Amino acid sequence: MKRFKVLLATLALVLSCNSYAAQDVILASAVRTGTTTSADIYRTVEHGAHFVFVITAVPGVDTVTPKIQGKDALGNYYDILIGTALVATGTTVLKIYPGIGAVANGASPDILPDVYRVVVTHSAGTSFTYTMTANKDN
Repeated sequence: MKRFKVLLATLALVLSCNSYAAQDVILASAVRTGTTTSADIYRTVEHGAHFVFVITAVPGVDTVTPKIQGKDALGNYYDILIGTALVATGTTVLKIYPGIGAVANGASPDILPDVYRVVVTHSAGTSFTYTMTANKDN
């Protein structure tokens, strides 16, 4: 019983620390020709994240627009942050965290809900190559 209490106390201490951080690959690098939606992502202890969207190949004039959506208890998705329509290679970071300054198409002073996902909308059926990762912190 004593070991169990020590284990619980240690676990509580670890969970209360601000040292938790995680990195996830949400969409691995691939050529995509249409709107792409990630699987549902289940929040653990983090309150916010940086979503890093990296485009490595573009077709020309078409665009892709990344967005982060939450999911409510009834299974409905809603937009938390919609990025800018992108046409060139490069890195774009979408930030969600309580209390940060709002930036149109870039940062939202919101929390990550218990369930969320990433959607990348293509303006046409041309080929883009990109990745989406998340750096999460509490």
